Amino acid sequence: MYSMISLRWDSTRCQHPSAQRALFRAWVRLHLERKSFRPEGAEIRELGEGWATPQGISADKMSQVLPGRFEDYLRKILADDEKATAAVGAWYQRLVRDSTLLDFEGDLYYLRPLGLSLHLRLDEAWLRCVDCGRIQPESLADACPACLGKLVQADQDYLDARTGFYRDQVRRAFDPVQLEPFGLSSAEHSAQPTGDVDGSALASGKSPLARSNIVREP
Repeated sequence: MYSMISLRWDSTRCQHPSAQRALFRAWVRLHLERKSFRPEGAEIRELGEGWATPQGISADKMSQVLPGRFEDYLRKILADDEKATAAVGAWYQRLVRDSTLLDFEGDLYYLRPLGLSLHLRLDEAWLRCVDCGRIQPESLADACPACLGKLVQADQDYLDARTGFYRDQVRRAFDPVQLEPFGLSSAEHSAQPTGDVDGSALASGKSPLARSNIVREP
């Protein structure tokens, strides 16, 4: 991901490369949540309408370049240094306009999915926001990039409840013992009345379900 761009914020308080990368990843995640990406090879007019339609980025509108509360997040990370906040915001604006990480179509920019990479963190520590509940991989100033809420350590039970279904499938995919990652399990879901083990209520017509299906002779 970083081979496509140059992270140069040496004039700001966010000078350490790991902090700059964390800030960049937070920006990408917020744009993914905003749906600022276009499926590879697709044209926007072919993707229909509604909530699933990609939302392009207008490089002239900072509210789109810095989605949600990201500008406030920058300000918090940079210790309310307005000059530094403006400088980093301008860097993101140039990134949108000039980077091969984004495609241009119809006066709007879209993130390219093939320009991104996934780093699996199945067994590493995660953080959760006490306000919005989002799960984050890393923290700057203990603040959530989406809502500025406080980030705290996410315990394993919380992770299992929120993401266990998906994480288990990925673990199965990388486990050489497993035959396949996405197996299907089937189980009966019956509308039979509780306590009617042998179906006698249904057969006798005492069940509301049975009565609804009785055909009465004239």
